[in-house]
Amino acid sequence: MAKNHGHGGYPNRGAQHSKGEREKNKHQKILEENKANILNFRLASNLSDLIDALSAYVKAEWRDLSTHQLRNLYDEVRRKKTPNEIQLLRAKFAYAQARQSSKPQAKEAIKFLDLIMSDVKQPEQVDHFKAFFEAVVAYHKFHHPKS
Repeated sequence: MAKNHGHGGYPNRGAQHSKGEREKNKHQKILEENKANILNFRLASNLSDLIDALSAYVKAEWRDLSTHQLRNLYDEVRRKKTPNEIQLLRAKFAYAQARQSSKPQAKEAIKFLDLIMSDVKQPEQVDHFKAFFEAVVAYHKFHHPKS
């Protein structure tokens, strides 16, 4: 008689995820599915939903990333004016990820930002990405004031 291994053929796979992990996955998934809206952040028709998902995701998963590190990355982005300049920053973000070997949540946070940056191709998307990143910094400071 064959065993029923549940979801995806893995035994109890769904039971392995805590409520917090499911929440993070839910909010991260919403944001990843809305990359096009993030790159049109100020004009997105679902801006309220994006902001709610961003706040929840930053609260749940970004505590390991220091405010100082996040501000340094944001300051780099803020000075850029073209999509190519944003793309060139991806190497710095990769370096920042590599430095987070003992902090997997911080590494994932930077990786998420890189995922969004990878789609910045049009000049108008630069300003929208900056606005999105500014919201990330604000929610990080709000949810993790001592990090």
